[in-house]
Amino acid sequence: MSTQYHFSGEGNTSECLSLLVLIKIK
Repeated sequence: MSTQYHFSGEGNTSECLSLLVLIKIK
């Protein structure tokens, strides 16, 4: 089920942005 969310554009975009922000903070 999680894979389907990853493939979705909206879910993938939001997750990517969150990861980028976390990496920049670190």
